[in-house]
Amino acid sequence: MGTEALQNAVLIQGATLSDVEMMIDKTIKARMEAFYESIRTKPEVLIKRKEAASILGVSLPTLDKYGQYGILHPKHFGGRVFYTQSEIEKYKQNNK
Repeated sequence: MGTEALQNAVLIQGATLSDVEMMIDKTIKARMEAFYESIRTKPEVLIKRKEAASILGVSLPTLDKYGQYGILHPKHFGGRVFYTQSEIEKYKQNNK
């Protein structure tokens, strides 16, 4: 066994097969609940850069600076820049 495999290995002593099955069941249930919760939540609406600047009433360079300074958190997909609608709305609310 390589070093990496040893680091990822788990040793179980004094556990019955039933105990191991119970641990696996708990882990699977927790992961499935997290998965189902993630698909139940409403997906985030993405807004294009120009539209975000228009909504906020700022120029594109100012919007870019907001991203550079960590005021907003742009998302990059396929060479394009988007902002989440919830973040834009939150910024507007906090900066009236």
